[in-house]
Amino acid sequence: IGRTQGLAEGEYLKFDLEPNWNFAKRRYEGRTLGHYYLAKSTVDLPFADARQDLYAKEIAQAVNMGFISGFEDQTFRPNEQLTREQIVSIVIEALKGMPELNVAVSDQADSAPYPDVEANRWSAGKIAWAKENNIIAGYDDGTFRPTDPVTRAELIVIENKMGEYVRQQLGENTELATTQDAMNFADMSDHWAQDVVSKMSAYCSVASPLNEQGNEFAPN
Repeated sequence: IGRTQGLAEGEYLKFDLEPNWNFAKRRYEGRTLGHYYLAKSTVDLPFADARQDLYAKEIAQAVNMGFISGFEDQTFRPNEQLTREQIVSIVIEALKGMPELNVAVSDQADSAPYPDVEANRWSAGKIAWAKENNIIAGYDDGTFRPTDPVTRAELIVIENKMGEYVRQQLGENTELATTQDAMNFADMSDHWAQDVVSKMSAYCSVASPLNEQGNEFAPN
């Protein structure tokens, strides 16, 4: 389960857990219990902080496909908020991994794609490309706000635009065909993204309830 990496002076020894072993808690009747357990994950993930996550299998798949990675300290931070510029980078890396497409994106931009995104910003080239290809858009005041958290509603709209872009590049009808009945989310009435979220819930269940429970989407 773990190793001390040798002996040490004093009363205590620190154990480093072997890969796929981590501390976990159990839930009972919707309540997280207080005891800690040593649990072995069945998902092969290099990030210990994501092995027991609800989306561990999806994270592992995305990491193996190469369009998302962890941080320099070998963590994944699955519950950390995703920024608007990070999602643009993830989308582009995912598109690059599709053998049918030829996606060439410069790391630098010739000019600032938005007033608050300078041309020398690490994400400027990617944001400029995504803007040009109608995958992302700014706000009514003309800004992009690259470090703001991307909302769940914005994420679904971006994924919809991404799907339409792929189909267009392949010479197909850009409309994403439904594969199941749309979900009736309790908190989407009169929301600006209501139609897109409903459509994407009927397209391979891309839009699903928050934490896959209940009937609320939590768009904001």
